[in-house]
Amino acid sequence: MRDDVMGDRPRAGAGWLHAGALWVKGLAMVCLLGLTGASGMAQPARGLLREVYEGIPGTSVGDLTGAAIYPGSPTATGYVTEFFEAPTDVLDNYGQRLRGYIVAPVTGNYTFWIASDDGGQLWLSTDDTPANRRQIAAVASWTPSREWTREAGQQSAPVALQAGRAYYVEALMKEGGGGDNLAVRWRRPDGVDEAPIPAVHLLPWGVAFKAPEIVREPRDATAVEGGTARFDIELDPLSPSRYQWRRNGSNLPGATNAVLEVGPVAIGDSGARYSVH
Repeated sequence: MRDDVMGDRPRAGAGWLHAGALWVKGLAMVCLLGLTGASGMAQPARGLLREVYEGIPGTSVGDLTGAAIYPGSPTATGYVTEFFEAPTDVLDNYGQRLRGYIVAPVTGNYTFWIASDDGGQLWLSTDDTPANRRQIAAVASWTPSREWTREAGQQSAPVALQAGRAYYVEALMKEGGGGDNLAVRWRRPDGVDEAPIPAVHLLPWGVAFKAPEIVREPRDATAVEGGTARFDIELDPLSPSRYQWRRNGSNLPGATNAVLEVGPVAIGDSGARYSVH
């Protein structure tokens, strides 16, 4: 193609796709809704806060939540930074809580599982506030480490989450004696099964959310006629946001992820404007 057919080169961050003999422009316009939160202690960029409560007998979560030291006086605090999983076989007669935020990578229905020894509960909020949390799965007795199907209650019903949004999450566990473990799994709407959930999707309690900050804007993309072009945007992990892609100013139904695939590309698509808000 000749340069004079293309016209001006796109500005930095604009996404363009090549359809047949014409260029179709995808604008990198961004209008994102950020979250605010209270500042907290120093913490890792990814993971969950872990609070440990020692010297509590019993094997049910009620024994933990009914103890005088819960929740305000943990014996020890720390972080899990690799998975939604606590250390295994470490103590007797204790309870623990893992808490923070989980950020959905794609929009759709998620299924969660919890495994624990002894009793365990998994709570998830409808937003980033603990006040709106609800129990979605539990272990009544105990399970081996990462054993997801020992009890029916370990699996949640499908939970609708929106890509880019942060949801408050907490997992509780109470250990009597012997082995101990706690882990959480999910199956995503795109079919990806992560058991346990990796820390890349987790933010620790106490994190300070900030206004949306773009790490990577949509890049140039090319596609032959009949093919598919892909646009995406990446935000700072501490600025969870909602996405809505548009074509020529109109919302594209279901286009609520950080990635937009356009196709099959036709000559008539030339000049179409795509933006994410």
